[in-house]
Amino acid sequence: LKSGGASAAPTWGTDTGGKILGMNSVTYDNTQRTVDSTTWFDSGMEITYTPTASNSTALISLFGIAYATTGQYLYLELRQADAVWGGGSSGGGEYLGMIRGNSPSWANISVTWHVSPTWSAGTQTSFQIYGMKHTSSQAVPYIGWGDAGTKGTYTDGLIIQEVSA
Repeated sequence: LKSGGASAAPTWGTDTGGKILGMNSVTYDNTQRTVDSTTWFDSGMEITYTPTASNSTALISLFGIAYATTGQYLYLELRQADAVWGGGSSGGGEYLGMIRGNSPSWANISVTWHVSPTWSAGTQTSFQIYGMKHTSSQAVPYIGWGDAGTKGTYTDGLIIQEVSA
């Protein structure tokens, strides 16, 4: 069923794309990543996927928790090998401002990139999350809980969905 617009009746029609062709997910239980660099570094978060179509796009989502104190900033970028698909060194990355009053605090984070990766149907590829902090003078922020002993458990993760072109 397809919309005919604001004042037109809906009609039956053929699917014109945009459907999910496949997906994969990966989780990291209680893994804390220290973000103590003002240059991009590999966070260790990676997801692999084998696409079913070469001309498809991807929705790649990061979910997790981060720790910071007043005035701290965390930048993230999505890479496929050496290609930057989200964020980027020259653009400053995907900015996550961590302003939590006057004391340190944990906060949920969520970022989704919609990209047209370089990939071939049937050939596995991988994507990595890189991070950096804003300035060398800021305190150290963290991605991931990493403290199951006193604060309970938490899972960070990545999800990839292949979307038809």
